[in-house]
Amino acid sequence: MKSFLRNREEKNIFLVALLAHFLLFFLFAYLKGISIFWDGPQDVRAYTHLAQNILRFGSYISLNDITPESWYTPGYPVFLAVLYAIFHSWIPVVILQNIIAAFTAVIIYRIGSEYGSPRTGYIAGLLFALEPTSATLPNFLWSETVFVFLLVISSYYFLRFVSSPNASTAMILGFLLAIATYVRQASFFLPILMLLSIGSIYIFLKTPAWKKIFTMTILVLCITYLILTPWLVRNYIIYGRASIGGAGSMMLYFYDAVPFAYYKNSSSKIAHLFDRETVATPAWDIPYRSFPPDMHYTAGAGLQHEKEILAAAKHIIMRAPVEYIFFHSITGFSGMVLKSGWTDILRRLDISPTSTPLLWYGTAGAGILFYICVTFLASIGAIRLLRRDVRALLLAIMSILLIAYFIAVTGPASYRERYRYPVQPYLFILAASGILAVTESKRFVRHTNNIKKNTKN
Repeated sequence: MKSFLRNREEKNIFLVALLAHFLLFFLFAYLKGISIFWDGPQDVRAYTHLAQNILRFGSYISLNDITPESWYTPGYPVFLAVLYAIFHSWIPVVILQNIIAAFTAVIIYRIGSEYGSPRTGYIAGLLFALEPTSATLPNFLWSETVFVFLLVISSYYFLRFVSSPNASTAMILGFLLAIATYVRQASFFLPILMLLSIGSIYIFLKTPAWKKIFTMTILVLCITYLILTPWLVRNYIIYGRASIGGAGSMMLYFYDAVPFAYYKNSSSKIAHLFDRETVATPAWDIPYRSFPPDMHYTAGAGLQHEKEILAAAKHIIMRAPVEYIFFHSITGFSGMVLKSGWTDILRRLDISPTSTPLLWYGTAGAGILFYICVTFLASIGAIRLLRRDVRALLLAIMSILLIAYFIAVTGPASYRERYRYPVQPYLFILAASGILAVTESKRFVRHTNNIKKNTKN
């Protein structure tokens, strides 16, 4: 740990993150009991069950203890299974995840300081360490903590790769992107986006060494998808679908296309987007309104129904494709950057709006205001970085692309704080740059006024 934490700033960020995370850990444990971290939310119980099935059956069996699993990718359940086999308890996993999240804040600092400025990195690292969602999620056995850790490390190596392409960095980047995809299938197309962005960056910078860049980029892609190939082959053999997992198509239909059909039938589209208008019937006939038993994740389902589910989603989306893009983008953006998420802590403590309205709505309002400010500052920070040197330009482009990617992938489901979590590191890096831009402009104005006063005197 000492060798990893290079300086005082990194140590400070690490300790602040650990303090904030463990403060919530003890709060939850004291008020709700220690088992809330693995017996609470639905997905948490699913992950622990899958991990135990790996140990029981020696293969990846679904929650019904019969069907081969195709809803969740195996990365996180395997992570849980290994740790449970060693410690025979989930408590060490929770502790380790808090340490992982603290290291994530340190890597965010390192990215911001090396490609922006030390102050940018320091502010971004502290924002990530102290933000309530970032402090809460590591205490629950969700995949997001491990996924965001891998994503942020991948981003760090991506920036190093873009700055100086070589075989060793390419292999590390390809490996990290593949493992991240095994943990969360949402990142399956991320390598392609990141590597397409390399081309645009080097075209913009007019770099002459395009042959080496092209070769190294192909190497990254080959390594990433070569590591993912065994899982794709396994799914094809069992289900006839060489897909990464069933959750993607199910979410596209049930959390995206179906809500769009109801949105189309609302009299006030804006009111419906803000949950102010409930619509009883969709605009068109839709094949499924809820998960049938044989399609539910508890049966490990997903890929055996992927073809029909994708066809059903296409049937709805193509009725009004332009308006669907608007609906998907607006809901994705608002969920990612304009919703509180802080009330999730109160919800986990069984504190409701009716029992303590002042605390609930005060927390919600503070969270919404915080993210509005962060989004505004991030837009300023992006402009500031784009106008600086090449390294800052690379940081800005990568951050913007990753935010846009997860907005596009997540869409309406982004109202869940878990799905916004991968965006937060990059949103905070840009916001940190924006804070510095504001303070620098105030300092410039003050300095100018002092010069004028001195001139008059």
